[in-house]
Parts: sequence; structure tokens; C-alpha cells
Amino acid sequence: MDAFDVSPLCPAPVELALEHVTFHAPRLVIAAHARRRTVTCPLCDRAATRVHSRYRRTVADLPWHGLRVRLLLEVRRFFCDTASCARRIFTERFPRTVAPYGRRTRRAAAALEAVGFAVGGRPGARLAAALGLDVAAATTIVTALRAADEPASGGLRVLGVDDWAMRRGQRYGTILVDLERRRVIDLLPDREAATLATWLGAHPGVEIVCRDRGQNYADGARAGAPDAIHVADRFHHLLRRFPDPPHQPPRGRNATTDGRLVPYTVFIDPQLGRIGMTEREAIAGKRRVRIAELPMNHVARALEVDETRGLMKAVVDAGTGRILGAAVLA
Repeated sequence: MDAFDVSPLCPAPVELALEHVTFHAPRLVIAAHARRRTVTCPLCDRAATRVHSRYRRTVADLPWHGLRVRLLLEVRRFFCDTASCARRIFTERFPRTVAPYGRRTRRAAAALEAVGFAVGGRPGARLAAALGLDVAAATTIVTALRAADEPASGGLRVLGVDDWAMRRGQRYGTILVDLERRRVIDLLPDREAATLATWLGAHPGVEIVCRDRGQNYADGARAGAPDAIHVADRFHHLLRRFPDPPHQPPRGRNATTDGRLVPYTVFIDPQLGRIGMTEREAIAGKRRVRIAELPMNHVARALEVDETRGLMKAVVDAGTGRILGAAVLA
């Protein structure tokens, strides 16, 4: 018993006492029972001592030296003798070991959540299997993530603001993201400045607002969080600077790529995306140009998706201010 008290095999020595350990390849099965003699009713919180029956409960635990571990718990059902209590029979619980109705110990569930939050569903299932965690499929990882407790909130500090399409080309709303926790926190029904300002007024404490250069978002953020620092995403603004060809209608649902500059991507590491002239081509064409560079860690969308390496580069005609070409290295 003393060895079990200090062994990493036991998730909660204060609750469990060892009965025996058996090996059933490729699993290690540990039989244990509760140490306490009396338990309290979960409804009335009164102590109970009369045992109704017993059954065995199997839960998965963390692997041990490459072996998958199963806890075989002897669980007692008790009578509640309190006359005023509506619960006549209840099952003892192991709050330090396993959650009610849980299929794995709390420490195994925490490890599974960490894997899921780090790499996601299918990659998480493969990694968990390699680590010896007993996981059937990616859906198990997703279920564990959905059941995970929300982290304690320290207040919203860095807010990402962008639009999203309810129906593309017709109806748009606003998506709000906590960029420090990488979580969507709310969806607004439109892109109006007043809507964003009202939301920010109801959620004080925002210190940084990462947004695109839309006027509505700028006005709404200034009205709702006047003391916040604005980080404006120049990517949308830069692309809008490329004019439509004279013989083409304005960009819309019937727009085509005929006569337009077509962007392209080179899938190297880091990846390179480019549109229009390069710096070398502009100089070779005897053009007087200025070069503008913006690190990706100053781009709101890059911060939002945690892809902040690389930079954006624009080739600008020094005389007219027209953007001749642009490149993104990320």
C-alpha cells in the first residue's frame, strides 16, 4: 500500500488504495478501491455509511513505461438515510481521480486536451497514440476539447476586428477575436460603426484593436475604445490600390481577370507571393521607385493567425505614388 502511495501509477493516493496489479498485454491493469469509509450524498451533503451494492468501473490513465494503463475501480453505491432528501441511492465519486461519467482520469484528460489544443484532431490522435494515450479517433480529441473548461479570463486586452460573410456579396457581419487567447468571442450582425462602438462600450478594458482600414471599424473603435491603440492591416488597402483597367467595369460580381495583374505564389520555405512588377524589373525599366516594407508582425491578420514571420514589400512609383508591384514573404 505504501508503494502505491508514492507511485506515479496512482492518480490520487489520498483517494485510492491498491488491490493488485496485473499485466494483460499491451495493458497494465490496476485494481483499486476508495480509502474512505463514509461518503456524503451529492444532493443533501449528509454523510452515509450503509452500502447498497458495488460494481467495477474502468477508466484509462496515463501510460507507464510504454504500457497503456487501465484503472479498475471498485465503486460503492450507498443509501441516503436522510428523510428529507429526494436521493435514495447514490454512487460514490472520486473527485481527484476522475470526473463523473468520465472514461479517463483527470490527468489523462488534461494530457489529451494539451495534445488537442497544440495540434488539433487527426494529428492529435496520431500523436496521442504514439505517446501511449488510449485514443480511438480524432473525434475523441475534439470531444475532449469541447469538454475542456474555459480558461480563467483576465479580461479582453487585444481585440481583432474583421468582417465575415453570412452570404457572400450580399450580407456581412463582424467577427471579434481575442488575439491573446486565439478565440472567437462574438459575432456582430453588421459592419456598422455604431454596432462596434456599442459592443466595445459594454466590454471595457480593450487596449489594442487590430483591424483593417475600413472607415466603419475605425470610427466604431475610436468611439467605443477611445484610449485603445489601433493596429491597421495594410494588406486589404494595398490590394485595393491596384486600379481596374480602363476597358473593364468596376470590380464586382461580374468582374474577370482579363487585362488584370494576376498574383502568383512560389511554394518555397518561406513562401513567396507576388503581384505586379518586382524591384529589379522597375529599375530595369528606368523607373524611379521607392520601396516600402512592412514586417508581418505589424499586420493584424498575421497576428490573428499567429503567422508573424516574414514581411510585405511594395514597389511604388516615386513620381505618381502608384503601386507598381508587391510581394509577401512569409
